[in-house]
Amino acid sequence: MTHEHWSIADGLQLQALMTSLQLDDWQIAQANALSVHQVRELLSGVQVGKASNFYSERIKRHAGQQLLERLGNGGGSNAG
Repeated sequence: MTHEHWSIADGLQLQALMTSLQLDDWQIAQANALSVHQVRELLSGVQVGKASNFYSERIKRHAGQQLLERLGNGGGSNAG
């Protein structure tokens, strides 16, 4: 991922990983020190300029990238 903002495509990738690992938004939030609202925002790919549950787009992108890495390596449910 080399783009500056968390995108809808990123959210779809996160959803696919969660589905393949049979994890829901609550499980992801609990295992990764995020709120359920933050996880849902990452899944929806809400764009810059709209109300956000993150302090900045940079933090949102970083949190999303970490989730993709953890889930991609099979570590979503025990990452905390």
